[in-house]
Amino acid sequence: MGIGNSQRGDDRAGPRVARLVRRLARVVPDGPPEGRPRLAGVLVAETTPEAYAGAMARLNPDVILLVDAVDLGGPPGEAALLDGADLSRQDGWEVHRPPLALLMRYLTDRTGARVLLLGIQAVSLDWGEPMTPAVRQATGRVVRTLLSRLEAIGGA
Repeated sequence: MGIGNSQRGDDRAGPRVARLVRRLARVVPDGPPEGRPRLAGVLVAETTPEAYAGAMARLNPDVILLVDAVDLGGPPGEAALLDGADLSRQDGWEVHRPPLALLMRYLTDRTGARVLLLGIQAVSLDWGEPMTPAVRQATGRVVRTLLSRLEAIGGA
């Protein structure tokens, strides 16, 4: 699920990753044979990820990956995989309403899935600004990594 505002600089990282994965990956909604891993769906949630909770639950996932621009104090474009406990320990960067940690808890309770946030360190979230080169490069790396991991486990 790609999260972010496509009008605000690096905040478009999550939707960009989701759109690229959706375009390049093979989505297998009914699951491949023999219980192999599958990519059940890719959602571009933009600024209202909570509105997609029902759609996500209907996909019956084992893992839900949220992708969003974050500020964890790292170098521009750095990507970090976080769980709900990681989010509850962070102060000052949570801008979503409801907070992503709450959404992650809700999705876990509703689906039984493991819910993770792939955060990409943002540089600028200014309105009308383009994505910075560091974050654009990071989104490319993230997409390549996701696709190669899915391919390795037979899900793309």
